[in-house]
Amino acid sequence: MAKRGMCVAKQPIEVNGKLGKIVQVTRQEVVISVNGQQRPPMSRRAFDEARLKGTITYTDQAANDETMPDPMQLLDERDHADIARRLAYVEELELWEKKGSITTRRDVIAVVSLKIDDPRPPSPNTLHNWYSAYTNAGGSPLALLSRHRCRGNSHPRLSPLVLRLIGDSIDGDFLTTDRLTRRDAYEIHFRRRCEAAGLSEAEIPSYKTYCNYINKRDELELVRYRIGEVAARHKGRHNQGGYKTTHALERVELDGTQLDVLLLSDDKTTIVGRPYIVLLRDHYTKMIVGYYVHLHGKESALAAIKALECAIRPKAEFHRQFPDVRHRWLAYGCPELLVMDASRGFQSHDMAEFCWSLAISTDTTKTKQPWLKGSVESVFNFLTNSLQPLPGALRPRTGSLPASYDAVKNSCITVSKFDSMLARWVVDIANQKPSERDGFCPDDRWRESVEVYVPMEPDNLVDLRRFGVKRVSRVIHENKGVLYKWLYWDSPELQKLGRMLDKGERLVVRIDPDDLSYIFVENPIEGQLLKVPSCYPDYVAGLTLKDHEHIRRQARARFKHHPNHQRLRLAKAEIYDEARQAHQELADRAHRTGRPQRRPQGTALPLDRAARDGVANDGEFANLLAGAAGFSDQPGHRMLESPEESNPDTPPTHPSADGFNEKLDDEDDFDAEET
Repeated sequence: MAKRGMCVAKQPIEVNGKLGKIVQVTRQEVVISVNGQQRPPMSRRAFDEARLKGTITYTDQAANDETMPDPMQLLDERDHADIARRLAYVEELELWEKKGSITTRRDVIAVVSLKIDDPRPPSPNTLHNWYSAYTNAGGSPLALLSRHRCRGNSHPRLSPLVLRLIGDSIDGDFLTTDRLTRRDAYEIHFRRRCEAAGLSEAEIPSYKTYCNYINKRDELELVRYRIGEVAARHKGRHNQGGYKTTHALERVELDGTQLDVLLLSDDKTTIVGRPYIVLLRDHYTKMIVGYYVHLHGKESALAAIKALECAIRPKAEFHRQFPDVRHRWLAYGCPELLVMDASRGFQSHDMAEFCWSLAISTDTTKTKQPWLKGSVESVFNFLTNSLQPLPGALRPRTGSLPASYDAVKNSCITVSKFDSMLARWVVDIANQKPSERDGFCPDDRWRESVEVYVPMEPDNLVDLRRFGVKRVSRVIHENKGVLYKWLYWDSPELQKLGRMLDKGERLVVRIDPDDLSYIFVENPIEGQLLKVPSCYPDYVAGLTLKDHEHIRRQARARFKHHPNHQRLRLAKAEIYDEARQAHQELADRAHRTGRPQRRPQGTALPLDRAARDGVANDGEFANLLAGAAGFSDQPGHRMLESPEESNPDTPPTHPSADGFNEKLDDEDDFDAEET
């Protein structure tokens, strides 16, 4: 019990003639109550000044007890038991000297818990809080009263009907594939449900309350019902460490991309465009085992097969082509598993046949999941960043570049120069860069792996060339062979095969765009491939199909500006008309007499006989005769007119000359002779 006249809790006082008491005393503040109403806390200094002025005076305890009952009498038995339990710990702690020591508090807890048989003894920090509250209250047991009953309402604020309407609206309106916004789900559907249930405006929850109940749902549940199961799996997936491989070529990843750089032709006259690269990277060693660069477009089976062929072959020919490469490229052999995406070029029949012939297992990743082949994706990122400093790179504008930067004007890298730079980047940089995870470079890891697991090579490396080819349909010409892009391939075996086939029967021809020295012709009788050499070995030596097409375009451009070109066109048009007139005279005479007439001496043969008898042996002239429209009276064919009034010194306006010009300019019609 506190002494009379001291500033302690429960001390009766009189404030301006009104009875009251001190409720709580701390080191800085004093809380008092007057006539049962608690006033705001006042500082100890203000309390002392009020006592000096006489505003606050101490009164007798007995007089105050008549008007203010003891607060302990207002508590129930549970609160009394809880206060007695806590008071036992606090009173025991007061008997010890080092009250602030955690060891002391632990000993006190052990002693008291055994004495009162407490099943839930407090922690040392909790005992410290009890003791601090008890001493600050001047030894009042009410300071040990639990504050549990002072917490807020634990029951739901909303009625069960409103909660059910909120749940139905979230499940039926918001968690759907329509993917309504929260505002639309609340304004359009939820409020309509509440009005149908008979709720007043005051009983309808607010929009914020509706959103709070949506936020209580699982985030993956929201994604699953609004976007889909696949999106939920992607969002909730965890990192499992990726695929586990134990040796080289166990898993090889293939992918292609278009590089952000503009290239020039080797003569530096035209921009050939952006190169496209198909690249293979080993998952275990992180070594680039093969690649192929082309300018023919995007993904194609030909590019994928060429890149895989580069990965399988030893790199002796590669080092002869690029002598500036410092390190040896050690990668070779068939991969056990080839992983690629579902692009159209990689999933072609030719690619499947190539992998099947080499016993290579394939695996296709799902679309829009690049992490399933992250090894090759990461090297593409490294390659893209390496191309940024090059002139002509299509890089984003940064602070180091002027706003007027133009990749087209700054491009100065030729195709051959880029091939050399890329070869050195692959062998000397990418395959020699140490891994950030374990510090091993791909070249060293490859050497260690092949000592235990020797890579598997195909039995015949020459047979690989019959896969990375372009397939076209062609006929076998007698004594000429196969014609493609005005190049002939012929051999005795091919002519023998042509005599065994029906006239005009087409065969599948496989042409390697990078090597025109020979082609492969599919033999439909024996089911084998026939290797046929070129008729122009000196011309096609080291020539690619792209180079050949460029040479043809340049030749046609020069021929159009030749001064005798117009005369040549007119002369060939006159030959057309003479042959047509002779043929028409023979047809009219046979029609009048009823019997066939002999060809007059010096007149032209009919076109079909002229082609067979060798009169028109020139390939271009035979093409003109075979495709001439002036020898047919059928609808859609054009008749030729006489060029007698044409001036040979001026450009002709003769229809036949124009027709020849159209034939000459259209390179696709050059192959009409094959039909």
